[in-house]
Amino acid sequence: MAAIPATLVSVEEFLAMPEQDGLRSELIEGEVFTMSRGGRNHEIVKANANELLVRFALSNRAYRVFPESMYRVSQSELQPDVGLVRLDRLTADSTAGLMTGAPDLAVEVVSSEPASILERKVKLYLTHGSHAVWAVFPDERIVRRYDRSGASQRFEEGQTISEPEITPGFEAAVSAFFEGL
Repeated sequence: MAAIPATLVSVEEFLAMPEQDGLRSELIEGEVFTMSRGGRNHEIVKANANELLVRFALSNRAYRVFPESMYRVSQSELQPDVGLVRLDRLTADSTAGLMTGAPDLAVEVVSSEPASILERKVKLYLTHGSHAVWAVFPDERIVRRYDRSGASQRFEEGQTISEPEITPGFEAAVSAFFEGL
């Protein structure tokens, strides 16, 4: 028996869909993926990542931090937990007022997301403008960094993470992501 292909959705159709209470939806290469909102630990880690990057952006006004903002990349609408964007790259889609292209740095807090979805999103971010993606795993207390070269690196508590190419002078202790857990 042949598998029935999923019906692909356009960006316009996705944006016209009603939001569902307690659920978060993203459009990934024409497919709609819905997942539950993160729990307490997810939200604490997201807030910590946001705070770390906001501190950097306040000291370097060339950047802006966008938590849970939607980015249009190809036939996808991605919503990282936190995105850092250089202001000179900040553009808006004239039809929907959404940001186009991926953030310079995308932060994904991984709580219930399947690995296959995370892999697709990382690839889309890096293909469409991100210099790096940080996947933060609250249960394991690690940050996995992906870059355009295809490399990934694991950072554990006791280590620091930085992005000198896109965030000169910024460095964060990995443990800072997990404060309050």
